[in-house]
Amino acid sequence: MGLDSFTYDVSNEDFSYGRSLRRWKQLRGYVPDSFTAPDRFYPFPPGMQPTKFPYSGDPVTQSGFVDGLGTVYSFGPGDRRFMTSTGPFTLSPGDTQEVIYAVVGGLGADNLSSISVMKHNVRAAHQMQRLLFATASPPAAPKVTVVPVDGKILLEWGNDTSAVRATENKIVAGNYRFEGYNVYQLPAANSALSQGKKVATYDVVNDLENIIDEAFDYEQGLFGLKVVQSGTNSGIRRHMLIANDYLADWPQGTRLKNGTEYYYAVTAYSYSPDQGAVPRSLESAPRILSVKPQVPFGVVTTSRYGDTLKVTHTAGPSDGVVLPLVVDPTAGTGDTYEVRFDTSGGVTTWALRDATKGTQLLARQSFTSSANPSVTVDGVEFIVENSPVGFKRFEVAASGTGPLASADMGAFAFNNSGFPTLNGLPPDGTNDRPQVPNLSSGPGPASLVNGGKWGIHTGMNSVHMSSSYDYFINRVTQSEGRWPYIVPYDFEIRFTAAGGVGWNAFTDEKKVTVPFELWNIGINTPDDRSDDYRLFPYILDVDGNDQFNLLSQAGVDSVNGGTGDNATGLHPGVADHTISDGTDDPFTDWFYMVQPRDRTPGESGYNAIAAEVNAGTHVYLGSSTAGTDVIRRLVLVNWDGGSVSDPSWPANVNQLMPATGTVFRILSIKPHTAGDVFAFTIPAVRKGEDVEKLSAEKVGVYPNPFFGWRSQELSGRQAYVTFNNLPPKVKIRIFNLAGQLVKTLEKDNSSQFLDWDLTNENNWLVASGIYLCYVEMPEIGVTKVLKLAVVVPAGGE
Repeated sequence: MGLDSFTYDVSNEDFSYGRSLRRWKQLRGYVPDSFTAPDRFYPFPPGMQPTKFPYSGDPVTQSGFVDGLGTVYSFGPGDRRFMTSTGPFTLSPGDTQEVIYAVVGGLGADNLSSISVMKHNVRAAHQMQRLLFATASPPAAPKVTVVPVDGKILLEWGNDTSAVRATENKIVAGNYRFEGYNVYQLPAANSALSQGKKVATYDVVNDLENIIDEAFDYEQGLFGLKVVQSGTNSGIRRHMLIANDYLADWPQGTRLKNGTEYYYAVTAYSYSPDQGAVPRSLESAPRILSVKPQVPFGVVTTSRYGDTLKVTHTAGPSDGVVLPLVVDPTAGTGDTYEVRFDTSGGVTTWALRDATKGTQLLARQSFTSSANPSVTVDGVEFIVENSPVGFKRFEVAASGTGPLASADMGAFAFNNSGFPTLNGLPPDGTNDRPQVPNLSSGPGPASLVNGGKWGIHTGMNSVHMSSSYDYFINRVTQSEGRWPYIVPYDFEIRFTAAGGVGWNAFTDEKKVTVPFELWNIGINTPDDRSDDYRLFPYILDVDGNDQFNLLSQAGVDSVNGGTGDNATGLHPGVADHTISDGTDDPFTDWFYMVQPRDRTPGESGYNAIAAEVNAGTHVYLGSSTAGTDVIRRLVLVNWDGGSVSDPSWPANVNQLMPATGTVFRILSIKPHTAGDVFAFTIPAVRKGEDVEKLSAEKVGVYPNPFFGWRSQELSGRQAYVTFNNLPPKVKIRIFNLAGQLVKTLEKDNSSQFLDWDLTNENNWLVASGIYLCYVEMPEIGVTKVLKLAVVVPAGGE
């Protein structure tokens, strides 16, 4: 039950019985007249229908019924008392009634903007009540690791799987979902985010970029709609290598300086798509991190941030992608790792194993991408993508003279048709190899009469006419419904002397002789025929002559009668293929690759269908012998073979069929399987005595010379110099040129820096001069002597 009335008063000092009776009128939403007087509404502005809700206007916009106008219906500014009521309730003895209310405030720049803030907070209170007080909360703050390197800082927050899941995968009350990460540089360890600078945003790739919400603008003193999060649709990233000081004035001083302290924070923010969500976005509280760039002591990295590690596909047929990308070069182990796959339950996932140590590191991981890579393991993140469903390439493996030394094109990848080339990619203008089949390039003499060039495509008619690869895919896969039968297998069209039996499935259902054999040749085993089984060809006899042949326009027209559908109900036929603009690209009758029920290696399944065809008993995709058609509507095109309208047909054609011995091969793109293994090695970080001694040569002190002040100081009384590139344990003895010991400094910690405040053992500021600094590094047996020049300001400041 909601609010039933709102009433007001300007005084609350009368506690008489009569006043209490008048309160009964107010409780029901009426003017507090005498108890015996008729109920009446509060005065409303002229033309406005009175209700139990006076002053229902908006004082911010001064619209509707507002208070403070100094009229009979709107008193002048002053003291106000008001009453809100809900009910009535019918309560029997012992009954209870729960009433939920909220006292809400808002603070803006003035009274009116505070009302706007208050209304926003009221909407948030309503949302909380709708969610049964399950309060909305921001994503969990990222767990960030800071790695200082030479002149740079690496922020990384993807190496804890549970932390990443807690941030990115949890949907909280109000349907708030993780949307992205923000990276900030801040001026100090206690700074607010508004005092720093946002240096990067990595957000989910979706339709959402800028998130607009009601918010108070403290600079303008206004409350209203503003951009509260600025997305980039760049994709999720869980690391950033920073080389610039984003708070420095441009262009001077933008590079980070070793030994200087910088402050950063990484936050996560969410978004609710629900209408009325208040607020629309929530951002985690910052955890400010301080760090000094430095040259790591005793460590030499052998990889760089962003390197892609070399991967070896050691087992399996997959065409999918495994890309290990170096995020933290200082975490390299030198171990060999393996990515393997699990296909149980019909869902393919991947796992990561340290093959050197024999330990499982990740299991049942979903596929990743450059827009959403994996978590980080041993300083490396992974892009593991399954291959897209499709054909890898079409090739000619053999000509009339035998196998080709290297495969030739088996389709037409030119004229922007989009067919994959021999390298498996669409032509991009840089392919310098002809993208038209040329079987005469095989070993020995030309294998085809007059150098005919044959390629695989799909059939044309007056309705279905296009040379594009997308059109080809749509037609031969039945709008992509045949992929489960095609992938991951490969296929061959073999032109043999014996040929085979086909069936006119779509015209007169007669037996037809074909000059080729169709084979499923297994999964990535083109040279191993032990797993091959033969498919059966269904034929669409376009010219109706009960033969499988190259079409002429006259032959097609003789069936179609020149216009309209032919007797079989097919669309009017055409004989010239649209693969080129000419009229000299004849193509064959259409054929379909039909999968036999018996798919044991060899020809038994094919022979069972052929026996029915020979006996005249075969039915379309017969249940006992024939399964589904795997690839549909294929034709072979003789590019520039001869005009389809030439009166001398077929004498004008350079070749009526590919030569016996020709083999066309259709290769599918292979997805990841349980048998696939990808291996790689993460470069090790070099450590040891030799490396430590090399690092000891880089020990130094700065600023040198010291001219009374450095940029990191807040005043001259805080003068100091810094020894850098130090090992964990060190002792530094500082002498003047007279050989007197001025100061002894020691440290035993992981920091490579040690400050000297330029005082002697008695805490007096040293004089200007040259000092000799003996840096003893006992754990590596090295002592280095440094010269330091100090110029102290006059008066010691």
